Amino acid sequence: MELTNEQIERQDFVDHLTFEFMNKLIPNDEQQDNKIDKSFYADALSADGRIVIEVEAGRATENYQFLKDLFEACMMFDVEYLVLAVRNVYRTHYDFERVYSFLETLYISNRLHLPLKGILLVGY
Repeated sequence: MELTNEQIERQDFVDHLTFEFMNKLIPNDEQQDNKIDKSFYADALSADGRIVIEVEAGRATENYQFLKDLFEACMMFDVEYLVLAVRNVYRTHYDFERVYSFLETLYISNRLHLPLKGILLVGY
């Protein structure tokens, strides 16, 4: 099912919004000017800025693009949840299974603590 822009707006999501990561959030004695240090682009963002949606249209496991999305969501200010949509199968790769296995191992190992309250993985 494909959502129209009107449906997305109705659900309080804003398409292609920029997150701004301010220097004041990073302990750095030399840069206290509150200029934008780094910004990230998300595929979609909830109106309150707490949910990020990233949709991978085929290259989720190539070069570990899903890890880049995970890292960026972790770096975005006030983001609590990541929704990551990947194809079930791309070419001959089972992307959903690969990403699921990776995230499950990350969670079960309990060796890396992410600043997110949750990750929703969606296969399509």
